[in-house]
Amino acid sequence: MDSEVPPSAEEERVGEGMIVREGTLTVEQVLWSRAQAPTLPDQVTMDLAGWAFKGETRREFAGKGSPRVEPGCTYVMALARYSPDEWGPLGSDATLPYENGTIGKGESQGQALWMVWVT
Repeated sequence: MDSEVPPSAEEERVGEGMIVREGTLTVEQVLWSRAQAPTLPDQVTMDLAGWAFKGETRREFAGKGSPRVEPGCTYVMALARYSPDEWGPLGSDATLPYENGTIGKGESQGQALWMVWVT
């Protein structure tokens, strides 16, 4: 479930800025947590990449090489609790697409992606 977070009054005044999405993510499985870590809820609501706008024109945005976190897709995400009611990614690289048992395969920047690990 997504909803738009309106731009700031200043962004509206100048006619350009960012519109973020608020999304509710369902936690399917906890892969690891530290000893005595707070219990992760079944659903987590957080701000997600949305759109950059200028005038009436909008363009989807996401961090370079990062997924937008789209409905219907699956991700592996390192989460942190920032306050008793606020959970979010541990950092800008804490979200990876996950599809058909493969981490790094799936949606990234709104497009399908295969990630190749080189060692």
